[in-house]
Amino acid sequence: MGVCAQKPGHEDAFYNNSCVMMGGGEQYASFQNGVGGPALPVMHDNRVFTQSGKASESGKPVEEWQKQGHDLGTVVATLPSDDDIVAMGRAVLGM
Repeated sequence: MGVCAQKPGHEDAFYNNSCVMMGGGEQYASFQNGVGGPALPVMHDNRVFTQSGKASESGKPVEEWQKQGHDLGTVVATLPSDDDIVAMGRAVLGM
């Protein structure tokens, strides 16, 4: 998930998503400082799956952002099985 610089009061939002990262990287979000002051995207309650079970946002572990009150409720875990990934997609589609 990538977001360019934002203006305070006009932040993008990214929440209630399941991010399955099949590559070896751990960065699931990247964002720039806001225009006219710090303006981070509104992020919370995501599920992030990586090979290592670790994820970062703009170079910092998710846990560090959460200590600062950002991306609360987001959980990071290792990749589920292929069958579990397909089941998650079916659930989203109501199948």
